[in-house]
Amino acid sequence: MQDLQQKIIRHYGLKKQKDMLYHALSDLAAALIRGKDKKIKEEMAGVLNLLEQIIVFQGWEEDVYFIKYYEIQNQLDRIRKTK
Repeated sequence: MQDLQQKIIRHYGLKKQKDMLYHALSDLAAALIRGKDKKIKEEMAGVLNLLEQIIVFQGWEEDVYFIKYYEIQNQLDRIRKTK
């Protein structure tokens, strides 16, 4: 899958895909407000694809997933503290 994401972002370029991500995030926000599950799923898939393209293209996989893990642990700590 990463090879396919690399192929797409190399074709369009980083700037273009960042612009697309901005618009995709707007579309996702609108879908969330409307509350239609099918549209939310479609927009989430588009956002995830663009995020993955940028993460892979930039070589940020390790950093992003480390930060993601750290954020999850922090959230779980906050949950534990409220009990």
